[in-house]
Amino acid sequence: MKKISQLFVAWCLAKSEKTDESSYGKIKRKLFSNVSGKILEIGPGTGINLKYYPKNIKWIGIEPNNEMIKYLKEKAKKLKIDYKIIRTNAEKIPIKNNSIDFVISTLVLCSVDNQEKVLSEIKRVLKKNGKFLFIEHVADKKETFRRQIQNLAPKTPWKFFSDNCRPNRETWKSINNLGFKKVQIEHFNLKGVNPLIFIFKPHIIGVAQK
Repeated sequence: MKKISQLFVAWCLAKSEKTDESSYGKIKRKLFSNVSGKILEIGPGTGINLKYYPKNIKWIGIEPNNEMIKYLKEKAKKLKIDYKIIRTNAEKIPIKNNSIDFVISTLVLCSVDNQEKVLSEIKRVLKKNGKFLFIEHVADKKETFRRQIQNLAPKTPWKFFSDNCRPNRETWKSINNLGFKKVQIEHFNLKGVNPLIFIFKPHIIGVAQK
């Protein structure tokens, strides 16, 4: 069943690049405009972010879904990016301490098994003054109807079709509690009227500096 779920998610991501560009393209270009050096991306999926990065970086992707790998390799080669793909979970990143300039996560922290452990690993591998850049969909306010739906979703087949996504996570709290030297977080609602977007509308974007 997990294999089927991974195939489904990989296929959906591969087919959704135009939608991702219209929804996130502008904010990704702004957020990633100054990345340099050694970049670690958590859960890069099919490589949807690669086109936003400068070409003179060293890029490492931590990707647990084997069905994503062929897409990642194709995009990295096409864009002539110096890349390395590690097929593993982000709860234990096989990279030494204080060695990464930027860590990037987009729409990933909803689906990792242990969010606090992943964030701790992100902080560990960052160099001093290194930065964690993130765009994540998050929980709505507790009293809202949307939050009730978000709370219910993980108890339904939703998890199977969304690669273990838990849309009711208050991810901004986990980032703020990790002890970064400086954290900037902005809350925003994703634009669009598609009913499928309803559960995902609340988002955060930000930078955490070690």
